[in-house]
Amino acid sequence: MAIFDLDHFKSINDGFGHAVGDEVLKNFAQVAGAQIRAGDMLARIGGEKFGLLFPRATPAQAHGACERIREALAGASVKASDWPVRVTVSVGISGLEDADTTQTVMRSADRALYAAKDQGRNRSSLAA
Repeated sequence: MAIFDLDHFKSINDGFGHAVGDEVLKNFAQVAGAQIRAGDMLARIGGEKFGLLFPRATPAQAHGACERIREALAGASVKASDWPVRVTVSVGISGLEDADTTQTVMRSADRALYAAKDQGRNRSSLAA
């Protein structure tokens, strides 16, 4: 599982307005959707956070997919008036073990997400 958090999203909403913020969210969903396999599941889990499930993928494969999404998003933009709005994303990735619950997997991915943010944002971090 991966949790994506759009970096500095509040400043986009505050600086360009909620309509542009909505376009940024839609753009992320389109960019991410173009990078995932059939059967992977992407969903908005609140605010500027998205969750992505990778059935039948190893943590290394999930990490590679998250890096492709992160890089594709960094190269995309949303137009706001005459200015392109570029967005980056931080990602936390956690593997699913047989004994894990939904809550423990999400907590693990969330901890990895905050590690990515602490390391400077616009990066992905695989849970230990």
